[in-house]
Amino acid sequence: DARIASLQAELQAVQKTTRSQLPLQAIYREVRAQFPQALQVNVSSGFRSLAGRPGEPAAERPLLLVQLHLRDALGTAEKERLRLGLRTRAGLTDVQDVQLEVLIAEPVKSVTTKKKRR
Repeated sequence: DARIASLQAELQAVQKTTRSQLPLQAIYREVRAQFPQALQVNVSSGFRSLAGRPGEPAAERPLLLVQLHLRDALGTAEKERLRLGLRTRAGLTDVQDVQLEVLIAEPVKSVTTKKKRR
């Protein structure tokens, strides 16, 4: 009976952890589908802390980080729409829990060679 109780407690802990994890693979696939032209897409999760009242521990909140490496910039409205969609998809309550970084690729400079005159 003690062993069963121990295993049930362990199962509940695993289920709680699983529920609190963000669906990173599904989010990655959705971002990749929305931005097929992206040079690179990175999706990760972590935690951020919010300062509490003096003497209280800082509150921990889940954090979703999405990095897009694109050739062209995104407009402010498009970035905000993407952040709101990511927040909803990840099941987060605050848009501040989503950090979106859009990196723009440097244009490739063409190399020209000059012919030497003899």
